[in-house]
Amino acid sequence: MPSVIHRLFLATALTVFPAALSAQTAAVASVKAADATEGKILVRVRGLGLITSNTSDAVPLLGLPADRITVSDVAVAELDVSYFVTSNVALSVSGSYPVSHDAFIDGTTIGTFKQTLLTARAMVYPWPEARVRPYVGAGVVIAPISNVELTARGVGRFDLDSPRIGPVGQLGADMKIAKQLFLNVDVRYALLKTTLTAGANRVSDLKLNPLTFGGGIGFRF
Repeated sequence: MPSVIHRLFLATALTVFPAALSAQTAAVASVKAADATEGKILVRVRGLGLITSNTSDAVPLLGLPADRITVSDVAVAELDVSYFVTSNVALSVSGSYPVSHDAFIDGTTIGTFKQTLLTARAMVYPWPEARVRPYVGAGVVIAPISNVELTARGVGRFDLDSPRIGPVGQLGADMKIAKQLFLNVDVRYALLKTTLTAGANRVSDLKLNPLTFGGGIGFRF
């Protein structure tokens, strides 16, 4: 009797295991085919609105209380390139062209400066095969400041330290509208601080903390 049972077990194993292996191989091939269809690289072009927090320390040099230094909100174009390490995880880098901000002290314009936003993030896609694919991301932002043209009567020329580096968090979604084409919406919040100086004197610390939101189009290949 044991020999019969052994023969039945062996026959079952020889029948079921190859079938299971074949099914698993087919599933993997199907996933790989889907990945090959869409590709691992997603390039997005976005338009962003950038809102600064306008939080600053008091300015003893000018006898002003806190939060009297403000920076204008701006719109900027951005290029983003993401690489999908797996179907659920992507690494992304993005950058904008230098955008000009107006700066104010107690409502009076003191000039302009330019800022460039460069970010690197890791993003997680919970539903990578859905038509609408939300994601969450985190990383770092580097925001070099250039072309500082800031002056105030009775004080003279101001400067801003640069570059600035801070953490950034992100929420967004890609919506598939064609085989390799996506619509994108995106919101990010970064912690960025810079220092306003006059010569060797510190004037005030500014928390820019930009909130960016916008949308665009992406192509995956």
